[in-house]
Amino acid sequence: MGEMAAKLRRITGRFTSKRLTYAPPEGDYLKRTREFYGAEVYPDAKPVK
Repeated sequence: MGEMAAKLRRITGRFTSKRLTYAPPEGDYLKRTREFYGAEVYPDAKPVK
């Protein structure tokens, strides 16, 4: 898991661990993720401003 987290952070620059869970994407990255996968992805993520 640690290696995967490090690789994802290197690739995306937005992978952050919070107590054995992972923070949802924010900003433009969240917007693009929702455009691709649908609005129901990351329901607890902060909305894009």
